Amino acid sequence: MKHLLLLLLATASSVACTEVRNTAIRLFSPEYEPDSAADRDQVVLRDPAFVGTDRTRVRIPVELVRVASGLPQITDIQFFPGSDHRAIALTKQGSVHYLDIAEGTSRELARLDVVTDSEMGLLGAALAPNIDNDGRLFLHRNIENAGRIWTRIEEWQLSWINPGRPDNVSFVQLVFEIEQPYSNHNAGQLAVGPDGYLYFGLGDGGWREDPHNHGQNPLTALGSIFRLDISRPGGPYPPAPDGPFAGDAAYLPGTWAIGLRNPWRFSFGLDGRMIVADVGQYKWEEISIVEPGDNLGWRFREGSRCFAPQEKCQSAGLVGPVYEYGRDDGSSITGGYILMAGVPDLVGSYVFGDFVSGRLWAISLPADRAQAVTAGAALALGKWPILISTFGRDATGRIYAGDYDSGNIYQLRGARDQASSEDS
Repeated sequence: MKHLLLLLLATASSVACTEVRNTAIRLFSPEYEPDSAADRDQVVLRDPAFVGTDRTRVRIPVELVRVASGLPQITDIQFFPGSDHRAIALTKQGSVHYLDIAEGTSRELARLDVVTDSEMGLLGAALAPNIDNDGRLFLHRNIENAGRIWTRIEEWQLSWINPGRPDNVSFVQLVFEIEQPYSNHNAGQLAVGPDGYLYFGLGDGGWREDPHNHGQNPLTALGSIFRLDISRPGGPYPPAPDGPFAGDAAYLPGTWAIGLRNPWRFSFGLDGRMIVADVGQYKWEEISIVEPGDNLGWRFREGSRCFAPQEKCQSAGLVGPVYEYGRDDGSSITGGYILMAGVPDLVGSYVFGDFVSGRLWAISLPADRAQAVTAGAALALGKWPILISTFGRDATGRIYAGDYDSGNIYQLRGARDQASSEDS
């Protein structure tokens, strides 16, 4: 059966081709499992393994302290501005939850209709800077309409039981939409930048090797990062007026950067720089510092190496990563945040992980993005029995990791006295 489908994939050239490819993605997308099952009642995870290349890296002892649960297939954690305990969490299946970590409570605000094939679902949230007053919540989800699959960026409205405690969400308006050719590489990150504008990132639209070259097509939103002006509640929300391609008919209005494969995820440093983690194809996962107007290189390059063609590919005008890792470390990067509290040895470092290998690292981002961080300079935080699907950061700068498998959220804390183990 598998060989028959692969043959069909190689020969199909019509609408049926899309259907066959989407079927193959559903059938052959890996069902990821952690190496060992974590005790779901265990409050603190300790004693990670240090394997492979991490054995030669500097190790920082940390522990993962469970602060929330009941969120299987978690896709995003977004704290309320200025808060160290109130957050919105999403699941792939369409659930929007309000969390109060201090109280240990969780309330499902809504369960939205979403398409969940492969990498689709409810994928990202952004909270307006003044959300406690205007209630604006932006969501990224996939829906089906008339047999076609769409990515939608939408505005939703929080309602309140009493100040600070949302009770429900209701749909307000469509902000942006684009049809998806396949059911993977949807990305999903939404974030309000230091400038108060809404940023969102989209993958190249899927299948593999970017068959439609969306990454290098400036007239599609696929494979790009966009920026919208949400400064005036009520919308509609136009592209930010000072965009790098404003007035350039060669680029889709609102384009901030192009050349991405599947940015999962991005955040902003204390200096305002955008930090993007882009999932690789066959060999390389990458982290880039992105500035307005950048071309990150996909599919000419995967990481800093030529991809199409494999030799003598285009390099002029392309921005390389500040860090990349290969299959010895993992195969699906999950971007994180700059840590400012909770682990003294990591203050000011960028913490990230790998969904498949369950490994965590931290790096010091260079002041000059042209100076890449070497693989050996990454700090090893261990290999954990969780599927790291997303991170969150509260107002104090503490970092949280979501486990796609168990639905737990863990806070990252220092553990100077913990023992560590090695696997063969």
